[in-house]
Amino acid sequence: MFAAKQYANNILKVQSQNGIDGRFPDRSDDQNILDISMETGTGKTYTYTQTMFELHRWLGVFKFIVVVPTLSIKAGTQQFLQSKALAEHFEQDFGGDYEGVRLKTYVVESAKKNKGKSPMRP
Repeated sequence: MFAAKQYANNILKVQSQNGIDGRFPDRSDDQNILDISMETGTGKTYTYTQTMFELHRWLGVFKFIVVVPTLSIKAGTQQFLQSKALAEHFEQDFGGDYEGVRLKTYVVESAKKNKGKSPMRP
């Protein structure tokens, strides 16, 4: 999506603005994978939700996978993404940039593991 030089410059700029050691990994594998860490209570869910809206608006990206570590966070994330308040916020508070844009969520239920003893074999 981004030219390699623009991609690297954007990352280095964000690092510089936030006092982060300005290193950039080799992108010879041509992947756009970023790992962003944020502390608890800093607005991660809102931040990646707004990022999804922006990527859709500017680049036409429309499919995202959100992976969370626990069932309770999964429930909270699902509730947040499906909330009427979120849809209204993005429609009303961004000058019409997201008017008519709605999130559709599909929740994957993981397979249940047997926590009991393994079956006996004859």
